This record gives sequence, structure tokens and C-alpha cells, in this order.
Amino acid sequence: MRKLFLIAAVLLTVGAAAQVKNNAQINMASGNTYTYYLGTTADTLTENQDSILIPVFVNMNNNYKVIVEGEFLRGGAASDTIVKMAIWGKYFANESWTYITSVNSSAVTSATTPTVKTIDYSTSSLRYRYLRVHFKRPVPVAAGATKIKLSLFQIKTVIQ
Repeated sequence: MRKLFLIAAVLLTVGAAAQVKNNAQINMASGNTYTYYLGTTADTLTENQDSILIPVFVNMNNNYKVIVEGEFLRGGAASDTIVKMAIWGKYFANESWTYITSVNSSAVTSATTPTVKTIDYSTSSLRYRYLRVHFKRPVPVAAGATKIKLSLFQIKTVIQ
């Protein structure tokens, strides 16, 4: 009986943990400085999925600055409607990610008009070959809380 309770507790703990959605890597073709991703229903932050990761391969040999934009739509009626956007970088595929910067969105209030948030990282030049944008709810999301959909992700590099 004790084993049964232990197994049930482990399954509940694993089931209750929030999930991360890892999107497929976006490859910027050589010479391109812009790309985008249209969100799907699976790109929704909920109590079961609190993070969305979008990796981007930046195929350029120059220093660059980066501008990232996320557009978010609200689904449901609750008060916690903030999304944190963070940018991470690395030089080689087998390296660990290095934190670059982050920002919180304003409250996502509409299901039809997107809330737009931009990170304009122009304080210093980057040379990372890989960037990863992380969209996350900054506070734990309670069951039944507002769902927030990533409707559009855009990234633009500016060659220095």
C-alpha cells in the first residue's frame, strides 16, 4: 500500500510540473537579417506549459545588434497576464547558453488585438551564431489562469 501511495505521489508531481515547449530551430539563411515565426495553438502559455523556447541559427560573420518582437493574445479572464521575454546566445552548438537580456511585457488584455513587446538590444554588438528566445510566465500560473498565446515572433539583426 505504501508503494502505491509513493507511485501516485511521483506521478502527481511529474504531472503537475510545468512543461517547456521547444520549437524547432529557425535557420537564417546567409545574408538574411530577418525571420519570423507564426505561433500555433501549441504556442500558448498555460498552467501546464509555462515556457516557449525558439532557437535561431544566425548565419553571419559580422558583429550585429538584435531586435526581437513578440506578439501575444489573451485567452480567458484572470489577472496574471505578463510575459517575460529573454534572449540567450552561444557560439557553438555544444556550448551552454549565455544570458543576454530580458524584459517583461505589459499586461496582455485582448484576445483579438495583440500586445506587442520588443527587445532592442543595441547596447553592444553580438557575435553569437545561435540565439534562443525564451517566452515565460514570470510568476507561477494557477490552474484555470489566463492562457496567453504567442501569435507572432520576429527577429531582426542589424549588421555593425
